[in-house]
Amino acid sequence: MFYDGCLRASFPLDDKDLNMDLFNSHANKMIVDALRDKQSLNFIKMTLLATLTTKKKKLSIVTDNDNFLENQFLGYTILALIKLKKIDPDGDNEGILITKKYPRDTAYRSRLR
Repeated sequence: MFYDGCLRASFPLDDKDLNMDLFNSHANKMIVDALRDKQSLNFIKMTLLATLTTKKKKLSIVTDNDNFLENQFLGYTILALIKLKKIDPDGDNEGILITKKYPRDTAYRSRLR
């Protein structure tokens, strides 16, 4: 997942039963929870964009050994912003890129060379 021309989150979708439906449901939950807390849509968008634009290596909500969780959280953030129409999923500098998993077969790799 890209934002502002930079790769912000990357993870295998088939690892640990992760799929796009799970990520979309978490992104929806983020938005619904914020609306239930009586936050305005503009505030939600601003907060999510601030999370993406931070230049820190680690987010303060993520512990030292939770790099994978940081990737997931940034993925939820990007999907929530797509839902709120702040990010174009197929944009030039932002959006989602899903590719097939690179095969581990070394014979296949040698044929690519």
